[in-house]
Amino acid sequence: MCGRFALEITGREVADQIVNDFYLDIIESEEEVETGAVPEEGEEDIREERGNGLGKSYNVAPTSFVNVYTNSHHLRTMKWGLIPQWIARSKMDSYNSGRTINARLETLSSKRIWKGCLKYKRCVIPVSGYYEWQKKKGEKIPYYVKRKDNKLIFLAGLYDHLNQEQTNGSKGEKSEGKVEIKEREQTLYSFTIVTGVAPDSLKWLHDRMPTVLEPGSKEWNEWLNEDKTEWTQKELYDTLKPTYNESLMESYQVSKDVGSVKNKGEYLVEPVQTATPIKPKKESSRNGSELKKEEGTDGKRHGVKKEQEEKEVEEGVGQKGDEEYQEPEKGQQGEVKGEEEEKVPIKKGKGSSSSSSSSKKDTKGNKRDITSMLRSSTRDKTGKSGEEHVPRPKKERKR
Repeated sequence: MCGRFALEITGREVADQIVNDFYLDIIESEEEVETGAVPEEGEEDIREERGNGLGKSYNVAPTSFVNVYTNSHHLRTMKWGLIPQWIARSKMDSYNSGRTINARLETLSSKRIWKGCLKYKRCVIPVSGYYEWQKKKGEKIPYYVKRKDNKLIFLAGLYDHLNQEQTNGSKGEKSEGKVEIKEREQTLYSFTIVTGVAPDSLKWLHDRMPTVLEPGSKEWNEWLNEDKTEWTQKELYDTLKPTYNESLMESYQVSKDVGSVKNKGEYLVEPVQTATPIKPKKESSRNGSELKKEEGTDGKRHGVKKEQEEKEVEEGVGQKGDEEYQEPEKGQQGEVKGEEEEKVPIKKGKGSSSSSSSSKKDTKGNKRDITSMLRSSTRDKTGKSGEEHVPRPKKERKR
């Protein structure tokens, strides 16, 4: 589907680019030749009607007037939304041309409204680019599709025309008391854009797209061939099948303001940043920050606890093993000579009493440790294996 497009250049610049960049001919119509360079007083300049007087428009909507290049090599100003020639004049003003802005490729050879135009009234519509809306989770996101080199792209189309009677507002000569109003006929041209199934490379954006024709290509020459008047559906598919040349074309997201026909600024065709990150990413980021915060809190608690423990160690308060046996310092450990043994002093823990009752209690509690040390000491000094009998330490006499 194609419901909006843009023209980033004026009508005169469109004509210049068609001739100078694409080497196409533009033939002046009979009306233009008759009118000449200077129009008569009270009449419109036909050259402006063909589009030379059109300005830039970054948001062209249905029913707008734009330049159209026909298969007879004329450049005419036409209304977007085809009005068939056979429509009754009485119904022309009320005809809803918004329904005919696009013509489906699949029905060109079968629908009455297109069949008559298909024979003799084929055309291409020069545009700077067209807009398409991507549907994503109930939201419509606009994209702009254009050429990378900023040249015009040409959309395949059909056109038709019909004559309108209009009054010129001038009074004629009086005849028998009556005032005659001169009337003249004006031709109204209108067009539609051909659309087909989008190629796989562009289906992410929309399932349909307008047919883009490249000047000088086989499809271009076939579509604008005046001599060809009969078409089969297969020929239409071969000629108008939509393609998207990624090396030539590009597409990017644009402002949602393009959805309103009131907005026509140049900013509409400028790329915008992509949408905000999806929810999973946001939640992941939030959870990560919360975890870091929790880790920081735990670290502080752990640090406070560690400082408290170190303080208690320095003060000798409540540390496990304070009253247990500790290895004697150098010079305090007794030696074993021969089969005799000496008493091994026991290092007192912090906060322990110097009384004899405390010493006895400590000695009893550490008998096994002392025995192991004596065995190890004997083994080291004698060089004999640990299987040698080591006498038990003598009981300490009461004083």
